[in-house]
Amino acid sequence: MATLFQGKDHALIYSQIRQPTPASVINRVLEFLTEKYSGKLALAVDVGCGSAQIEAATSKNERTNVNFEVHNSHEIPAKDESVQLITASAAAHWFDLPKFFDEGHRVLCQDGVMALYSYNMFPRLTFVNGTDDFDKKSSQVNDIVDKLYYETLWEHWDREKVKLVMDLYKDVTIPMRDLTREYDFLNHYTMTLQDVSARIQSSSGFQSYCTLIGKDRGDAVIQTFENDVYRILGEAFKDVPQEEIRFNAEDNLFLVMARK
Repeated sequence: MATLFQGKDHALIYSQIRQPTPASVINRVLEFLTEKYSGKLALAVDVGCGSAQIEAATSKNERTNVNFEVHNSHEIPAKDESVQLITASAAAHWFDLPKFFDEGHRVLCQDGVMALYSYNMFPRLTFVNGTDDFDKKSSQVNDIVDKLYYETLWEHWDREKVKLVMDLYKDVTIPMRDLTREYDFLNHYTMTLQDVSARIQSSSGFQSYCTLIGKDRGDAVIQTFENDVYRILGEAFKDVPQEEIRFNAEDNLFLVMARK
């Protein structure tokens, strides 16, 4: 698996700003599993869940039936045919997929399920604050984010991996039975301007940009983005703190599943 998220600073901002998987996705995965599997639900494995947070996850774990361990994505610490469910949230595009699929086939029991899901590169944003022409201004902010992601940072993404996400995992084919692809999941939440900046900073493209070009340049990119948002909002918002500038955010999620 890729090592981009092993740095503590990157892991911290990632864990603070990324959204949990919505219940609609979790419920659909469990529904798919129990359509054909009727045995005991003894073991599920979530792969790629750590992003360098293993120590914090372990220290905060209050459940006796949950363990956090560090392994390669293609080296799952489970016996043959002992796992009912394997999931990976916003992570599978970083795996060596052929090896991961082979390992999944080894540990999954008969009718066990592998479910891989992720979300669009950046949420669509709509201003919450009562501004004139808020639809137009929201569109302008989304355009700035797109330009930042697909122009400023474009050379710094692992584009082979990012393309899998941009194409909604349509090129990710789990080599098992009953392959299904589903795209009708939405996650709605609220973000401040601070949150939006942090979301940009949590991306692998931004982190790679800072590593190659320099942290000062990365800070300048974020400052320019924030200045552009204030410019779009206009004079009435020039003294409004970032934590009081709020957006409704919408993520589109996509899900690929198959069963052994």
